[in-house]
Amino acid sequence: MLKNYRMHWKILVPVSACVILVFVVTMLVLGISLRSSSERQMSAMGEEMSLRHGNAAGRELDAVLTAGRTLAEMLAGAKVSGNVDRVAVRQMMLKMLEGNPDMFGVWTTWAPNAFDGKDASHAGADSFHDATGRLVTYWYREGSQIVGGVTADYEAAPPVSDYYKVPLSSGKPFVAPPTAYKVGDKDVLLVSFCVPVVVNGKTLGVAGIDLALTKLAAMASAIKVLDSGYGYLVAGNGMIVAHPDAALIGKPVAETLAEADRQSFLDAVKGGRGLTLRQKGKDADMLHVLTPISIHGADATWGFVVTIPEDRIMEEANALLS
Repeated sequence: MLKNYRMHWKILVPVSACVILVFVVTMLVLGISLRSSSERQMSAMGEEMSLRHGNAAGRELDAVLTAGRTLAEMLAGAKVSGNVDRVAVRQMMLKMLEGNPDMFGVWTTWAPNAFDGKDASHAGADSFHDATGRLVTYWYREGSQIVGGVTADYEAAPPVSDYYKVPLSSGKPFVAPPTAYKVGDKDVLLVSFCVPVVVNGKTLGVAGIDLALTKLAAMASAIKVLDSGYGYLVAGNGMIVAHPDAALIGKPVAETLAEADRQSFLDAVKGGRGLTLRQKGKDADMLHVLTPISIHGADATWGFVVTIPEDRIMEEANALLS
């Protein structure tokens, strides 16, 4: 009987070991398979969300450039008619700003004597004219008020004067990189959408719309991905222009990325390419999914990024593997 008992254990032990081994291997394979599936799911989710929100941001930017084209056409029409004076032009521009609360400012800057040939008689005449007398009208928001004045630095060295000189010389729309301006006692981050004013095939001036990025920042702040994920917007020069962390707006995106990934990320934004990369976060590893945003009609490409916390979407796979 004892002999039979020993024989029983000799059979049971290796069989049990085999069963346990098969179970462990099966669970390991399932875990790895589930992890791989989760990674694909995570990438697909990031690409879909980044594309959807990037398209929404792109539509906002396209709409502003379209408004700039409308302003340029109105100013060209005023020039061609020959019977629209500078006061009428100012009022036309003011009404445009009053009717578009998302705009920060509207402006136009013309070449010397290009509008009516009367620059000399307008030199320093009022708050809408500087010492040159050129047509350089600027309406902008200061708190709840709309204030009138003149554009500045249009003859300065680049890049300060790019908003005027680039579209004037190229004859093409230009989106100036985000720039911080002092308005009252606050710094306001603005993007200028600049459109040449063309009459009879000749560029005589530039019309522009200034956009404060508060609306786009609000859009980014509203994005939530698995509790701790978020979205942010990057300009073509690598500046963060919308982010749920207000302290990062206006900062170079490179400062938020691992050094090894900085150049590839900036190249992807400038080149209008998508990109996916992993970054170490404060509390978790994050997947950053970049979608390019093209501003139609202008040589400008921005990028929208959605971040996804890896640990949340990998929870089920990690549980099997642990």
